[in-house]
This record gives sequence, structure tokens and C-alpha cells, in this order.
Amino acid sequence: MKADLISRIQAYIEANALFKKEERVVLGCSGGPDSVALLIILKELGYEPAAVHVNHGLRESAGEDEAFVRDLANRLGVPFRAEHADVRSRVAETGESVEEAARNLRYEILFRAVRTFGAKTIALAHHENDQAETVLFNLVRGSGLRGLSGMAPLQIREVIHTDGKKQKIRIVRPLLFVKKAEILEFLRERGESWREDETNRDDRISRNQIRLHVIPELEKVRADSVDKIAEASDWIREVDAYLTKKAAEWIRAHAETNKKSSWMELPAEPFLQEERVLQDYMVAEAFRTIGLPMKDKGRKHLEAVTELFLNTVGKQVMLPGEWTAVRNYTVVRIEKLSEKSRDEGRAPVEYLMNTRTFSFDGTLGFPKKTYTKCFDYDKIKQRPELRFRKPGDLIAVAPGQHKKLKDWFIDEKIPVKERDRIPVIADGRDILWILGYRMSADHKVTAKTRTVLEITIDIKYGREARPEAEA
Repeated sequence: MKADLISRIQAYIEANALFKKEERVVLGCSGGPDSVALLIILKELGYEPAAVHVNHGLRESAGEDEAFVRDLANRLGVPFRAEHADVRSRVAETGESVEEAARNLRYEILFRAVRTFGAKTIALAHHENDQAETVLFNLVRGSGLRGLSGMAPLQIREVIHTDGKKQKIRIVRPLLFVKKAEILEFLRERGESWREDETNRDDRISRNQIRLHVIPELEKVRADSVDKIAEASDWIREVDAYLTKKAAEWIRAHAETNKKSSWMELPAEPFLQEERVLQDYMVAEAFRTIGLPMKDKGRKHLEAVTELFLNTVGKQVMLPGEWTAVRNYTVVRIEKLSEKSRDEGRAPVEYLMNTRTFSFDGTLGFPKKTYTKCFDYDKIKQRPELRFRKPGDLIAVAPGQHKKLKDWFIDEKIPVKERDRIPVIADGRDILWILGYRMSADHKVTAKTRTVLEITIDIKYGREARPEAEA
């Protein structure tokens, strides 16, 4: 078993060109079984790992974890570095969730360690079970092909260091094809110990719910469920890469942009000739090319821009990061709003809500407009109100499962400065609809619906101001 696993990992490293023997590799080592096994295996294979431990200070045992990794590194004769991450201060400063803040700080520390050790590669110990969890988690979040492709064995990140210098850093995952059970068996056969993170058993955390409950149930249906999910993610990644490549080719052939990339124009006629599945990829590629912040862009924004090609001249949608897209005569123009353009009346200043009710006969066509949604009228307790967020607002992310609107904004990485500018439709403190993002799972039309409430939002553009709610 031991020799077989080690040789398979060596073959995987070579097949995916992850790194070479003479390279220094920075390995994020938490002290858990996965990173402990990877550190031992890389050392035995003759690579040059450096162990970096991030102490988040969130658990009482954090100091013991750090000491464990230090002792392991000393025993193996590999360089070691530990840094403390002030997660709580980061949360207070940025409004990120604890998990998100910890992850971002961890990457920042690893990026710094790359320069410290004169490396260009970071190795992470994600394995096949982690891959399955990631795919399932993204699936229930409604992710597209990019999310369903899971984690890649090799990623390239361009990092800007504190001195302003840029560096392309490789992030590799040599264990991505290995099952968790294989890792534990390897360590037990070797008589190696590891540290356990007690929060991994907390099933209030979404990923833990998938790990502890969903995957075991799937394995009852099919014993190799984790394998099959991982295989599917590999295939989906290939499809996603192909569509991304075709979209990039289309952008290079048809789009026009200025040298500063503050705007891009996409010609409508050739755009509409492409298949619908490729159109969203073309818009996404346009976003990437001009630097529109992708982390704040959701499928709703892609669809809203794509629909502009079917609309009349003058139609416009607002995008994250002070970007806008407008339908002109022959093109859709995506551009960064300048102070001048905002003063000239390019920002949305008035949202008008129109409603109608009708009996539901079991059939409901999809609304053709981005800002038209249908709700189960009988589940609404008060008169729907168009307003901005208030303390105590809740959104149903699944039937009967509510989340604070503030926490939803944090989880979706909506910048703090934009949260007060996103209109919502509210039923008291229950949010029916976050415009441009999502609807309440508790108020959707179902087979049991008897009366439908249809809400349409009309947006007027002019000088920037905060509108009063209008019912």
C-alpha cells in the first residue's frame, strides 16, 4: 500500500507537471492527516518542501498544532515557518465571514512564504473527498460549470506583493486523486500521528454537513460515489476550459476595447449568431479582459448583460464595481463609470415596482424580463415593500432555512460599500427578492400555489440619489 501510494503520487506529479525535483515547494501544513502525509511523501520522493503553518488562533489547541508541525518539520529535516493570523480583526475590518477571513489570510501568508523561501509553487493537501465536497457544495449553490469543475491539480495565480512586484505563483494539489481513507491508512501503517481539528465534526457548518451526512448517504446508493463525482468534475473542467477558450477567441476576433481597458464593445449581430451556452462565456470573458471584478459577478449579471443584446437601444444594467453595460445601436458597451459619467446621469436613481396577481393553474412561463419575478401570494404576510436593507432582515436560502441578509452578503462576497445600494423586496423583515441576485426559497411558486404575485421593477437612470421605497 505505502509504496503503491507513493509511486502513484509521483506519477500524478509528473503527469500534471506540478513541479520538479530541484524546486523548493512551499507546503501549507495544518498538522492534519492530509498535509502531514503530503509533507512526508514529498520528502521521501526527494523533493524540497518547506512547511508553513498558519496559526489562526481560533481554537484552544491552535498552539499545540503549531508545535506539532514544528516538531514534524525538524524530524524530517525540512525548513519550517509559522505565522499567526489575526482572523477576528480581519472580520471586524472587512465584514468577511470567519471562514473567508481565515482562508484569505492563509493565502496571504503562503504567498509571502513563497518569496521568503525563493519558491514559485505552493502545495496544498486537498484530496478526492475534498473535491467531491466542493462539487456538491457548489452544485447546491447553483454554480455554473466553473464551480462544478471543482479544484484543479494546477492553478496559476498572479500575486502583487507589498512592494508592488508581481509574481506568478503555482498552486498545486498532488493528492487530488487520493481518497481520505488511503491517506489515513498510509499514516497508520507508518505509525505517524496527526492533529485533529474538532471543528470538522461541527455539522452546523455547510461543508461538514456534506462530509458527515450527504456523502455517506450517497455511498449507500453507490459505493464509489466520491470517485464518480471526482471523475465528473474532471470532465466538466475540460468542457469549461473549451468554452472559455472559444469565448476568448470570439472576444479577440470581434470585441473592441480601448488601451486602458475602461470599456469594451461587443457587436450584437455576431454575438447573437453564437449558441446561447457560449454567450454567457463570452460576456464572462469580456468581464475578465477589462478587469471587471469577477468575484462579485454572479450568473444574474451575465444573464442581464446577455439579455441586453435582445433589448431596444438605451437599455442599461448596473454591474459590480461601478461598471455599467448599455445597449447601443449595433453594440453592447461595457464600461467603468467615471465621476463625470455618473454626474451625466448614467447611474440608477429610481426603482419603480409594479405588481399584479392572478390565479395559478399549474403552468407558469418563465418571465422574459430580468427584473420580473413571481411569488406565492398566499405566503406573503404583509404588503411587499421596495426598499434597501435594514437590520434584522432575513433571506430564506432553502425552504425553512433562513440566513441574516448581512451574512448572505458576506458569504456572496458583496463589497460593503455596495450592500446599501442593492434594492430588496421585503415582506416585513423577510426578504422576498434581492434585486439582481436571488429570491426567497420560501416564497417561490410551487404546485401548491393558488395565487401568484408578479413583481416587475422598472429602473430609471439619472443623477445618483437614494430613492424612497415605493409600493
